[in-house]
Amino acid sequence: MTVNGFFNWVTSRYGLPFSRDELLAKFLEEFVSYFPPLTVETREALTRLRARGWKIAIVSNGSTSLQRRKLEVTGVIPLVDAWCVSEEAGVRKPEPAIFELAAERCASNLIGGWMVGDSPEADIAGGQAAGLHTAWIRRGRVWPEADPMPDLLVDTFAEAATLVLQRQCQ
Repeated sequence: MTVNGFFNWVTSRYGLPFSRDELLAKFLEEFVSYFPPLTVETREALTRLRARGWKIAIVSNGSTSLQRRKLEVTGVIPLVDAWCVSEEAGVRKPEPAIFELAAERCASNLIGGWMVGDSPEADIAGGQAAGLHTAWIRRGRVWPEADPMPDLLVDTFAEAATLVLQRQCQ
C-alpha cells in the first residue's frame, strides 16, 4: 500500500473530518518533530571537516518542505554549505545529476568528494555513479554482497568523517 493509499484508507475507515492531504500534512508535521537533534559527535565531525576545507552538502530524496523541516529540527543547517532535495531539484538519488547540483551549490565539484549515507541503492550506488568515494553507515546491517562495495563501512557519520580526514593526511 502506498502512503497516499494508506492515508486514504485511514480517512475513509474512521470517517475523519479532514481530507487525506490534510491528514498526511498533520502526520508529517508531527513526525518530523520527533527527529532528534544532531549528536555532539556529528556536530564536531561536521565542524572538523569544514575547518579542513571540506564543502558539505546534504542530498535527500523526498518533499522539499519535509526535508527542510528535518534539517531545521536536527539543527544541521548552520553546519553545512548546501542541501539539495529531489523534489525541488527535479532529479532523485541515485542519479548523478543530483550530486552534481549539490556540488554546484557548494561552489565546488565532485572531484575527490565523498558520499556518506545509509542506502545501498540511493547513496552508495548513486555516489559511485557520480564518481564519488563512498562510506556506508551500517545501522546494524550487513552490506548486500551483490552490490559493489563502498570504500568504507562505518557505524556513524563521525566515524566516516574521522576516516576521511585520516585518508586526506596520507
